[in-house]
Amino acid sequence: MTSNNPRLFGIKNSNRDFKNYDTWGKNQFNSSFPASLACFMFSRGILPVYLKANKDLKSTVDYISVDKLFGVSPLSDNTFYAFETQYLQYSKYIIGNLPRNDLVIQEMSTGKCISSFEIKLTALPDNATCLMNEEEYGSEIVVRPDTIIYLACSYIKSLNENRDLIRQIFSIGDKIIDWENANEIIRYIKDILDEIKQLSLKIINNQTPIVIQPVWRTEGKSPKLSENC
Repeated sequence: MTSNNPRLFGIKNSNRDFKNYDTWGKNQFNSSFPASLACFMFSRGILPVYLKANKDLKSTVDYISVDKLFGVSPLSDNTFYAFETQYLQYSKYIIGNLPRNDLVIQEMSTGKCISSFEIKLTALPDNATCLMNEEEYGSEIVVRPDTIIYLACSYIKSLNENRDLIRQIFSIGDKIIDWENANEIIRYIKDILDEIKQLSLKIINNQTPIVIQPVWRTEGKSPKLSENC
């Protein structure tokens, strides 16, 4: 008799055991299913939508292949899917513990970290728009503190760790004494925003995706999946 070995499409090597009941629950399925969906899209030659900034720092729509997104072929036997794992390439930028990210793509043979993503499986519509027409549907988006840490690290990496350039542009850092004091930060919020924009313009041609956001679409407020879910 052939043994039943449940798994998700494309995820051959992973730190999750899909024979375990909990693996199919909300806290784990929310990130493992989107990774599998990306593998399926790659197998069918479907390019994910890629939202990035243009030279005016406005969002623009492009497309990216999944192998370019992951940095490796998603269906390769040498690709390892490490969920809820630290992206160790960023640890040198952090004082203290680097938070875990939803998905880290590694080489199976070496353990080398290739890419890292936060995964936001987004339900559409949300409670505020579920009674509207489909073209008016909206969704909730939650930005966690860990997202900001990984975003900041991606800036440093994209700037080739050029500390002199970062300090030259982000000069407001020399004026703020206590970064945990909200009242002090608020005084400089406009300056912080302006300098982040300057940093963004420096890496406009070297952007890298850090968030994967698949949409889980239902029929209105019901749990029933839409035909094009």
